[in-house]
Amino acid sequence: MAFGTGSAVAHRAVDAVLGPRTIQHETVVSEAAAAAPAPTMNNVGSDACNIHSKAFQDVC
Repeated sequence: MAFGTGSAVAHRAVDAVLGPRTIQHETVVSEAAAAAPAPTMNNVGSDACNIHSKAFQDVC
């Protein structure tokens, strides 16, 4: 409990010096992803790994 309290106090001190932390969420929709058809039940098994691997690839 003391560790949690100390951590909270430290976070408040850092926020006081550097300003509050802000989180910015950006959503990028590419034309290829928007035009891709949704997977049907017929090809879900064969395409399941590809969907997850594409999620980690950089889109340029």
